[in-house]
Amino acid sequence: MTTAQKLPRGTRRDSMSMGLLVERSNKEKFAEIARNCGMTASGFFDYLVEHMPLDDNGRPVFIDLDEDGRLPLDAA
Repeated sequence: MTTAQKLPRGTRRDSMSMGLLVERSNKEKFAEIARNCGMTASGFFDYLVEHMPLDDNGRPVFIDLDEDGRLPLDAA
């Protein structure tokens, strides 16, 4: 198993904690993907945000929206 590369101390300019409630399986999958890249989950998140391809509306190009520009979410 590869050890995740951490950012050097003092590298972050304006860091903060994100309090998000997510599905446990998705959090674990995200952490696994980050580990596979040799990164921490927070470093991988920052990388994704900084490098994610966006469309002309500022949305990720891989998001499938309906005709009204909304995510097709199941009703709760």
